[in-house]
Amino acid sequence: MKKYLLICLSLCFIYSDYDNDGISDDLDPDDDNDGVYDTFDSCHYGLNPNVFVSDASTDHDTDGCEDDSTEDTDDDNDGMLDDFDSCPQGDLGWTSDGNSDYDTDGCQDSSVEDNDDDNDGVLDDFDSCHFGDLGWTSTGSAGDSLIGTDHDGDGCQDASDEDQDDDNDFLGDVADDCDPDSGEASDLAWTSNGDSDYDTDGCQDATDEDGDDDNDGVIDNEDA
Repeated sequence: MKKYLLICLSLCFIYSDYDNDGISDDLDPDDDNDGVYDTFDSCHYGLNPNVFVSDASTDHDTDGCEDDSTEDTDDDNDGMLDDFDSCPQGDLGWTSDGNSDYDTDGCQDSSVEDNDDDNDGVLDDFDSCHFGDLGWTSTGSAGDSLIGTDHDGDGCQDASDEDQDDDNDFLGDVADDCDPDSGEASDLAWTSNGDSDYDTDGCQDATDEDGDDDNDGVIDNEDA
């Protein structure tokens, strides 16, 4: 009986044939017949032998694991699981980390697949802080009653140190009497200088934002 079992076990090992192609697995270079040799196949006993064939449409990273199944949870092999990857079948040949993927969204910062590296809602081409604060979204203001997180839309968060000029008038917030920090949706698209802002208070003289252009305590319409 023991002799029979030994022979049986030996034969079972020799003739294990996962894909039923008539070639024992120890001699078969592609045990699941998916087109990827076992040496390079991360799933050489795949879930669907003789059904799944690895190609660009079924196996994005050519690792021998079927993308449209539970056996491949990282279709582009960037180290970011598909469930958390905004580019699950994105660029190949790279790994997501703090240097290559600033916002850890699974999209490579140095390529066209990620056009918002810090995921703040402002495209990198228009973002003055494209490797800026994380975990926030840039929103504009809607009047004094609703001050946005990024009043001037420059991609730098107003509430943090990364934006020192919230309304982009070229007068720093510390010296600016009219900026979102004061609770006002201050004027945009102008620059504070001697012509536009006589008293350099950060309030535009040409609009009703500055009612006292020379800051003498007398409102302009009563100031001779």
